[in-house]
Amino acid sequence: SLSLRHGRLPPPKLCASSADKTQAAAIELRAARAAAADAANAEARLRSMVAAAHKSGEELAAERDAARAELSRAREDLASEREEAAAARALAAADIEALHCQLDDLERLVAAHD
Repeated sequence: SLSLRHGRLPPPKLCASSADKTQAAAIELRAARAAAADAANAEARLRSMVAAAHKSGEELAAERDAARAELSRAREDLASEREEAAAARALAAADIEALHCQLDDLERLVAAHD
């Protein structure tokens, strides 16, 4: 064009168009960076939630194991108490049998004395 040969700048419309494209690209770049930062934050939150869920799972497993151990001890205690009760019943039965024998002996002594 004639204006370019004389060292003039291109018409302002072309400069504005180029500036608009640069500004639009800068806006898109900022938006992309913001989206990337949001994605990174979301990923960090997700990792945190997964870690918390894993920790909760470990805590639940520990509580389950503790409950199982307590149940096992309770069963052992109950079995021991049953054994002790059976032994106590056997001793009581022997004591009752001995008392019956003593009573029989006393009744014979009384009968012989009369």
